[in-house]
Amino acid sequence: MKKSLKKVILSCAAVSAVLFVMSASAMAADITSSTYSSSTAKASITVSATAETQVTLLVLKPGSNDTDGISASEIAYIDQTAANSSGVATFSVPLGSSPTTGTYVVKAGDESGTIDTDSFTVSSSGGTTTYTLGDVNADGGIDTTDAIMVLDYYVGATLTDTQKLAADVNKDSGIDTTDAIAILDYYSSGKAF
Repeated sequence: MKKSLKKVILSCAAVSAVLFVMSASAMAADITSSTYSSSTAKASITVSATAETQVTLLVLKPGSNDTDGISASEIAYIDQTAANSSGVATFSVPLGSSPTTGTYVVKAGDESGTIDTDSFTVSSSGGTTTYTLGDVNADGGIDTTDAIMVLDYYVGATLTDTQKLAADVNKDSGIDTTDAIAILDYYSSGKAF
């Protein structure tokens, strides 16, 4: 459990560092396109910026609230690359085989001014929703991060519909502290849900 807590702390520190760099460099860029392709499960984002400057991209998950700061659980993707000699930076954002449906907020900038914001939408394919009970963040493991997401939701954070299904581990149609405790029990001792 210590190891996972260390990962959570390091993850939060990394997010804080990226956000600090984004704000400290007073970035500006123009997002010229941001589209999602269901056939590749990737978003393609093109940013116009000053030639050969670093461009930082931040993609927030649907339902994220960036007006009061951004938490690690709200981030779908972070990257940085140099704009080419024509001042264009292109990002290919993988969202996985079952991406969360909804509107993703895209923020980009370079060191020349303000941050530009755009969005793209991933719509439901009408297929079956797949999830792993307890794996709220859908990272392939059930750990303390999933329990923290449940507790965050309990005190007012948002979860997608798929995340809510994964979070309700005791299947009582509610998401609360008992679900978080069950996830921690599973993580620490392998106790079944």
